[in-house]
Amino acid sequence: MFAGNSLRSRFDRLERQCDDLRKAMTGESMLGRCAAAGVGKRLDAIERRLVILEKTD
Repeated sequence: MFAGNSLRSRFDRLERQCDDLRKAMTGESMLGRCAAAGVGKRLDAIERRLVILEKTD
């Protein structure tokens, strides 16, 4: 029974690692989400500045 538990724990660890890799590849990681949100905020700020510049012309 001990060998079965050890095998199961290794399989669980391998499964978690595969899930983490899959998430990273599809951009589902938390870091990826934060980076995407940061880019979105920066683009919004640029768009607001552009609107202001267009109004002053």
